[in-house]
Amino acid sequence: MANSVTLTFDDAALKEVQAAIADGPRRFLALINTKILPTAQKRIDGVLNQTPGSVKLPFEFATVKSRRYYFATHQPPYKRTGKSQQWKLVMQSASGEVVEIYLENPMSYARWLFGTPQGTSQTPGHLRTGWATLAAHIPVQQQLLLTDVSAAWLEIAIAPLRKIA
Repeated sequence: MANSVTLTFDDAALKEVQAAIADGPRRFLALINTKILPTAQKRIDGVLNQTPGSVKLPFEFATVKSRRYYFATHQPPYKRTGKSQQWKLVMQSASGEVVEIYLENPMSYARWLFGTPQGTSQTPGHLRTGWATLAAHIPVQQQLLLTDVSAAWLEIAIAPLRKIA
């Protein structure tokens, strides 16, 4: 008489893992939109969307031409409107391989207040007054955002494996 063993495999767990993997990109984007971007936006608000202190006089213009333009188009003393503190993180596109997040400010004159990520264009008077500089803050914020996005992707990728462990 021969001994035999009958094995029956329940493939429900495998089907759950396959479904979780297929749903991964959607869950990843949801995580970016509901947790990562709001957290990153709060950090941006804390460093770029802040009003600096009082103007340091005498105000130092970048050029004689910019000084002339200012006095030709403005009636001193200038009153801040608060409209320049509109830095916003926007996710432009996302796929399984690429996530594009931009930092935008709709005000055309923002570059003169904050400079550029390369460290150019900020008016010396605005720097002296205490306006944040993009060149100083962008690398730090970019690294924090990259760390958050990478951790989220890892969490989404590992989650299906936890179901079978």
